[in-house]
Amino acid sequence: MHLDYLDILEKVFREKLFGYSQKDVDSFMQEVATAMKEMEEENSQLRKEKAVRDRAFKELEQRYRELLESVEANSKSAQGTILEKTEKIVELVKEQGETQKKKLEKEAVRLHEDLLKIKGNKQKIVGDIKSSAQSYLDNLGNPFKKAGQGNGSAHKKM
Repeated sequence: MHLDYLDILEKVFREKLFGYSQKDVDSFMQEVATAMKEMEEENSQLRKEKAVRDRAFKELEQRYRELLESVEANSKSAQGTILEKTEKIVELVKEQGETQKKKLEKEAVRLHEDLLKIKGNKQKIVGDIKSSAQSYLDNLGNPFKKAGQGNGSAHKKM
């Protein structure tokens, strides 16, 4: 059975011979009823505060879930963005590498052509030196032979 302060205030006791003093019982019952009323009011206030806090807690809990979902979504988005940027950087590096490779291949071809020219010039110079040396040796071997004079038969030894 649930009692409230009014039940206590309205409770009537039968009187008996040599029983308790009605005035003392009524006074005590008044104190108990007052204390019970205060407790009920305090209890009611605490329930209201608890309800407010429960609502606030649920709102915070919902906000927390939303923020957590947002963080997870942003994290996935950021990972995607980082991956995209990384792929772009890799592609750019590949393109730059290909450009450098083409430049170096062109430079290698040019250097090879220069080398072939140098070899050709070397062969020509060596040929010119051989020709000059042969002419010099020919002139040393026949001192009477002059440029433009026959074959030098006038000085044949007998």
